Amino acid sequence: MVKFYVVEEVIKEIKSGMFVGIGTGPAVECLVKEMGRRLVGGELVDIWTVPCSKKMELWAKECGVPSTDLDDRGLDIFVEQVDMVDVELMALKNSGDFVDGKVAASSANEVVVIATEGPVENLAYYKGPLAVEIIPFGFMATLKRIYEMVGEPVLRRDPLLNGPLVTERGNFMVDVYFERLPVNMATINEKLITIPGVVETGFLGGLPHRVYISCEEKVKVLCRGRKV
Repeated sequence: MVKFYVVEEVIKEIKSGMFVGIGTGPAVECLVKEMGRRLVGGELVDIWTVPCSKKMELWAKECGVPSTDLDDRGLDIFVEQVDMVDVELMALKNSGDFVDGKVAASSANEVVVIATEGPVENLAYYKGPLAVEIIPFGFMATLKRIYEMVGEPVLRRDPLLNGPLVTERGNFMVDVYFERLPVNMATINEKLITIPGVVETGFLGGLPHRVYISCEEKVKVLCRGRKV
């Protein structure tokens, strides 16, 4: 559940004149809505969002926040919601079109994430699941390679369509478990992205500069390079 007081803290990062990359998730939707309110009230001016999904592009429009494409100017800040984070600011995201978010994050001067859980002690030896986005073509062969190289893949299902869950980009989503071997998460991620058919994973590594977490009605902020 998104706590609005977390969004109130995160929006302090947004200044007039910024190009703001927006990821996916209820917390990001709440942030965009608040940006729209502040644009109407004159607290923010000349803000442009760069959405990482069609859904968020439509949501920004509904909230009265202008959007544009990512170009060579890059982003002042990118805001994403993640599902888990550790004390070293390694983060995991379980849904979305991962490659879009990582392109945006790598183009941003600052990466800020809102975590719904954490911080945990260490994600380096997390047992899974790790969300992995794969292309539909030859997906059974891709699943076999994932099993051989890193762990047990489970294809996500869409209960309404009685078939594989399809992302906005038309890809499939797989949850990978690592009970067979305690391999470092960064190493697993590197192996996964070398497999033909794998698009991206939900492992954000050390991308975030700051993480905002709701903690007993307060906001906890983790910063890169600062001990918790």
